[in-house]
Amino acid sequence: MNSEFNISVGKRIREARKNLGYSAEKLGGFTGLSEKFIYKVENGKMGISAENIYELSKCLGVSTDYLVAGERNLEKYESITRLLNDLSAPKSKHIMDIMLNIIELAKIEDKEYAII
Repeated sequence: MNSEFNISVGKRIREARKNLGYSAEKLGGFTGLSEKFIYKVENGKMGISAENIYELSKCLGVSTDYLVAGERNLEKYESITRLLNDLSAPKSKHIMDIMLNIIELAKIEDKEYAII
């Protein structure tokens, strides 16, 4: 039986996966979950354990709160935004450039880790 909960969680997983341009197969490679399992979860045909939600959230770059309840914890981001707004424009831009470089490096490391 497809519960509304499973359907909602599955839709959010599919959305996050597609936003990153990942196939179900690629996501499975990162998480150790089978492509078939991922499709079943995304279509609400199968429930998912808390452990697997946690692993997916790390790979998809979203919180477990988002996958489970659709809630995005924006407090951290709002706090960072406030701190950046308190700086001069050049300093704020410099820090944003550094943050974007760190994010890109993290993505590269994730891809290299998945290959190993």
